Amino acid sequence: REVALEPGSLLIADAHGPLALAGIMGGEASAVGEGTGEVLLEAAFFSPAALAGQARRYGLHTDSSQRFERGVDPELAPLAMERATALLLEICGGEAGPVVEVLSREHLPRREPIPFRPARAEALLGVSLDAEALAAGLGRLGLAVDRGEPARWRVTPPSHRFDLGLEEDLVEEAARLHGYQRLPQALPRVPLELPPAPEGRLDPERVRALLVERGYHEAVTYSFVDPELLARLDPERRPLALANPIAADLAVMRTTLWAGLLQALARNRKRQQERVRLFELGRRYLPAPPGEEPPEDGAPVTEEAVVAAVAWGPVWPEQWGLEARPVDLFDLKGDLEALLALTGRPEAYRFVAREHPALHPGRSAALLAPEGEVAGWLGELHPRLVEALELGQAPQLLELRLADLEPVALPRYRAPSRFPAVRRDLAVVVPEEVPAGAVAEAVREAAGEVLQELRLFDVYRGKGVESGKKSLAMGLTLQDFSRTLTDQEVDAVVGRVVEALGRRFQAKLRANLGASERK
Repeated sequence: REVALEPGSLLIADAHGPLALAGIMGGEASAVGEGTGEVLLEAAFFSPAALAGQARRYGLHTDSSQRFERGVDPELAPLAMERATALLLEICGGEAGPVVEVLSREHLPRREPIPFRPARAEALLGVSLDAEALAAGLGRLGLAVDRGEPARWRVTPPSHRFDLGLEEDLVEEAARLHGYQRLPQALPRVPLELPPAPEGRLDPERVRALLVERGYHEAVTYSFVDPELLARLDPERRPLALANPIAADLAVMRTTLWAGLLQALARNRKRQQERVRLFELGRRYLPAPPGEEPPEDGAPVTEEAVVAAVAWGPVWPEQWGLEARPVDLFDLKGDLEALLALTGRPEAYRFVAREHPALHPGRSAALLAPEGEVAGWLGELHPRLVEALELGQAPQLLELRLADLEPVALPRYRAPSRFPAVRRDLAVVVPEEVPAGAVAEAVREAAGEVLQELRLFDVYRGKGVESGKKSLAMGLTLQDFSRTLTDQEVDAVVGRVVEALGRRFQAKLRANLGASERK
């Protein structure tokens, strides 16, 4: 095998050419063959710092490189020369020639005295040491001990003990001389303090438990993702690229957890899985938007803790009691609403129809936090991505910032009302583009505190309803905590609701579906 000499490598050569890579391996020109009659022995010392990593640059791993990289005795070369010569004469016979020594003493490692405090050794080991016995023991190990100062010795190790360089190394030698079995055994005392758990903080374990209860499996995916896939999922952000990626498809930091979950879904589908429910709690890494200053800590990205989920396949496991159908947007919306219920204030969040580059147009929604900012996304994967990932059927996706689930509303006791509740069912006709959530919000505002429950139980389009409009049937449960509501008061509440809906959405009352029902 021929190799090209790398810069920084040490070469042993004579007048005719190279003989060996110093401290690594001999060359072909210096090999011993059947016709060899004279053998030239060379013994040398090479610094570990000079040879560190040199063998790996050539794809080699030899006994020589392993020894020199870890260090050898710089005074060992003459002794090794004499021993090798004796073995050759004993086994092969012959006659030994003269030894030529080339020595540069100033370039050899110098063993400087190591300061050693016996009191420090006693403190670290937890025992009392006899100074005379300790000094004698170190001397038997070949160490020169200068006890000029009783509290601060100067200990010089021999050349072959290149592993000794610090006071702690000498403390270890003192422990060996004293006997490890004679050292006291005492477990460290660590004060146990429970970290505070604010009641207003949502424990991520509750999020995990809820999603598992709803049929999901937790996934853990790489924070490094395929740049091509991420560009399709989140084209508006430029992710942070890795300086030295482990693979071409793991070259950028994720800006959405959907990248890893969709790849996991694709792998499951290729392994004949017919129903997949995956979620992940992790971090996404968002670069600063163009034109904005980076964060105060100078970090190129902002880390955000999020929860993301993907649902694909039938809505229910295979069974006989329910009609089979694929999972849809509203199934995943129910899972997201269950997450919002953990906050104790689900009514503070709103879903609005909005497009996302990774989601199907018209089948996606943004979740708005109480402050009005986008807290998450929900929707069906875009058809072009379904085709690119060979999923066959479009999965449903959600992603939500965990910080927007806080603070959690603390539970407060409220005595149940002793007075009967009244339910009124209303059907109103509104334009098709008006979302039911906006109608429900307007009903709550108009009805006030006496509205204890609002339930949308029917959406109708067809005969009797104009084209471009829909009928929403809602049940309003009204109840006061101080008195029984009269029919006139109930009618007044319903009248305010109908008036508010007509003013905001041009809604028309289709039917008052029933008289007051007290319970």
